[in-house]
Amino acid sequence: MTEQQTRTSRLSNWAGNHEYRATAIHHPENEREVQELVRRATAVQALGTGHSFNAISDCAGVQLCLDHMPAAIIINAQDMTASVGGGSTYGALAEELARHGFALANLASLPHISVAGAIATATHGPVTATATYPPPS
Repeated sequence: MTEQQTRTSRLSNWAGNHEYRATAIHHPENEREVQELVRRATAVQALGTGHSFNAISDCAGVQLCLDHMPAAIIINAQDMTASVGGGSTYGALAEELARHGFALANLASLPHISVAGAIATATHGPVTATATYPPPS
């Protein structure tokens, strides 16, 4: 079952320069729980590890933290691609890539940073500079 924390005090980002407005944070464990939480919410925002310096991951409703979701890292060595689940951290991804002889061109500075959060907030620079992600067609 989904772990829920109702906020009695304000949660802030890691730097302490932004306080989130959300009233509750949920930690779904599977897609079904995510779907149910989104269906019931009037406003929802995904929350990574809270390393953003601004309000990009904030909302006045509920936040979904994907840290209890499966990492689900699938490497396709032939196509040189990786599929990464919402619960994946850069540490777990780097280890799995290394097992297959691969690495990322641009890596988060801390192993617990969520891949989904870094992509959603463009934490590690523009995609055109690193060519880490294919540009939109």
